[in-house]
Amino acid sequence: MPVLLGGLGLGNLSRKASEYASSVKVTSPLVEHIVLQTHQLQDETLVKSLQQAIKSQRAAELKNASDKIRETGPTKIKRVLDLTAEKGSSVWLTEMGFYLNKREFRDAIKLRYDWSVDDTPSTCACEDIFTVDHTMICKCGGFVIQRHNELRDLEAEFLSTVFSNVEIEPVLQDNCGEQLNRGANKAQDARLDIHARCFCSDRDSMMPGKVCRIARKCDSKI
Repeated sequence: MPVLLGGLGLGNLSRKASEYASSVKVTSPLVEHIVLQTHQLQDETLVKSLQQAIKSQRAAELKNASDKIRETGPTKIKRVLDLTAEKGSSVWLTEMGFYLNKREFRDAIKLRYDWSVDDTPSTCACEDIFTVDHTMICKCGGFVIQRHNELRDLEAEFLSTVFSNVEIEPVLQDNCGEQLNRGANKAQDARLDIHARCFCSDRDSMMPGKVCRIARKCDSKI
């Protein structure tokens, strides 16, 4: 299936055999002119309409195949296909500039479809069971903070190209008895990830950041 439907964009050679029939259908006007030995050029409008019809037929067949997998597969497969079909999730498969060695490519495919990754330890350094989901939330090693900071810095870099006053992790003003919403951070020297002036209006905008793994059940509704 194509990457737009959650596949890898690798064609099935047995199904590619039907391309001959499509070629015969598209070139039939040209064949007719050759047989009749006419010197008039073929109608390009007719050829384009035949090409469009074949393209629509292929798209419908692929869509039906994808729907069949979603209907017969478990809930996990449906969720994976929904995520892999989202815009931007398959850029590393379709765009130039992404160079992965064979181990990185293997792991990327397994992470894409939420498969178990080989050659991983059974127990984490924090003595918990080692899984892909656990590696995304484990506080040992600093990976959670590193991943968060990379996204925070990238967002701040994009904002700074539009707004002149962008800060990373500014200290919030002290609470002087104001009634804040439930769950608000009231600690001394509390910080948010990004501050940008005039982002939505003339007022300052404070933007927190959160990294989620939407393949997890607890983050599936985000």
